[in-house]
Amino acid sequence: MQERAMNQSEIAEKVGLSQTAVSLVLNNPQTTKVSSAKKQLIREYLQKNSYINQASVRRTWNIGFVLNAFAESTSDFYHRFVEGIEQAADKTGYSFFLEFFRDDEPNIIRKNKVDGIICGSAYLAYFERQKQVPTIPVVLLNTTDLGMKYDSVMPDNAGSMFYAVEHLVALGHERIAFLALLPGENSPFPPGVMANYHERLHGFKSACEHFKIKFDDENYIQIPRLDKIKNSFEKVNDILKMWRRLKTPPSAVVCSNDGYATYLRECALNMGLNLPGDLSIIGIDNKGHSIPGGTLLSTVDQNFCGMGRLAVELLVKRIGDPRGLRSKVCCKSTLIVRDSTGPFENEPKRKQK
Repeated sequence: MQERAMNQSEIAEKVGLSQTAVSLVLNNPQTTKVSSAKKQLIREYLQKNSYINQASVRRTWNIGFVLNAFAESTSDFYHRFVEGIEQAADKTGYSFFLEFFRDDEPNIIRKNKVDGIICGSAYLAYFERQKQVPTIPVVLLNTTDLGMKYDSVMPDNAGSMFYAVEHLVALGHERIAFLALLPGENSPFPPGVMANYHERLHGFKSACEHFKIKFDDENYIQIPRLDKIKNSFEKVNDILKMWRRLKTPPSAVVCSNDGYATYLRECALNMGLNLPGDLSIIGIDNKGHSIPGGTLLSTVDQNFCGMGRLAVELLVKRIGDPRGLRSKVCCKSTLIVRDSTGPFENEPKRKQK
């Protein structure tokens, strides 16, 4: 049975409030011109009666977060995203659904359970493969699309690299390298999924230019592609061996994430290097407490909880204004200094096993 459209005056009469109050809440759930009790009364009535207005705006008062069941859901920093989303959803008056994405249209969308969704790289890749246009507002979290078809919330990747290089320069390092690993050429992910990597590499180069750090680009920037992710540790080990054979090996390395930084740390220790005396290592993301040895890593915290809150704010605005200009918002990062970085030593050891 098709749901009957209702106008604002009918809703106002049913809940015993003015049409002005109903209009304010429908157009801005965060309005401070209507009391919390009245806003709750209006929301409960709309949910109970499946309200739809002519602009198809808000009938569920729910928002969703779609997580990749096979990868992202096991990562600690996605749990921090959830924390931020829950906090902001509660403040804006929306309920929050979490669904794991398994390469098919999520139930919360197919069954019209939400007014908009927040999603990451896996669902963005699904859009691209299916050439599918979402039927409800979408905000991308921790990824972005190059065509700006969706609102997105990203970490401050350029700022993170600036903080990392600034820290190493302050410790006296003049030979600073960059390490990242990329999926193989046949990866199904669209270009937008790689936005974090591209922004971090550009940010690293810009920071080195700012601090007048000169290096051999061909050797100091290492970004191999992997056919199999299980080869990551072996590849990092090969890169470190190559660096140690250079006439002037890097005394510090900025890694594109904490995972690669922990691999590099383990490889360096296996070679008999003294950390951080022979080599300082810094990662990005602050997820070290969920990685063996990661609690010793200097890193840059990307404030994933804050990113979750920003994603909800963007989504609520998009629900209210489906045709407005799309926005890309970056969330400020914070440097965290731990044991993996230290002062530069003039004569670093170059031991190998």
